[in-house]
Amino acid sequence: MLDIYEYLPHTECKRCGLEGCMAFAAALAAGEIKLSSCAPLRLDNQRLNRERIEKMMAEG
Repeated sequence: MLDIYEYLPHTECKRCGLEGCMAFAAALAAGEIKLSSCAPLRLDNQRLNRERIEKMMAEG
């Protein structure tokens, strides 16, 4: 979870429906939410971070 959190944009925007980026990281690690639910992470300037998280998720 903390590895995922490190690569999130830390905007605390709550657009994913959760209370913040730490809650999003926990839900993502538990398989309760999809990575695409993070709107800021879908921006072009977040591509590398998104790819790093996708790789972590694929590796398990």
